[in-house]
Amino acid sequence: MARVSVESVKNVQVRIKAEDYEWIGDEPPDVGDGMGPGPYDLLLGALGSCMTMTLLFVCSAKRGRLWLNDGSITRLKPERKGHVWAYDFVSCRTEDGRAVRLLTVIDEYTRECMAIQAARRIRSDDVMHTLTSLF
Repeated sequence: MARVSVESVKNVQVRIKAEDYEWIGDEPPDVGDGMGPGPYDLLLGALGSCMTMTLLFVCSAKRGRLWLNDGSITRLKPERKGHVWAYDFVSCRTEDGRAVRLLTVIDEYTRECMAIQAARRIRSDDVMHTLTSLF
């Protein structure tokens, strides 16, 4: 488990330490000194990096089975960007044991992530909303 410590430096500025890394968190100049990202930036960055790393892990695990070896038309072999997209679900648990689900949509040709949605529960209408927002 990672150990993170946060200590006040001055005004609303804080020093954040995790393992061998250290950085400054702050607020914009109208509230703080503007010397580092604010709390929302840090939170969104943490969530984004967690989801991206998870997606990369899932994509690398599935790389060998994106289309069928017999050339079946059930799954198209991607020929260009935007030709074939895939979506999948990833489930994990937070430290307190609560489930988190990720809906990931990728372009199979470029391996680019088109969308990631994280929620405690993802229903079919959530999937439809995510997919239709991409068009």
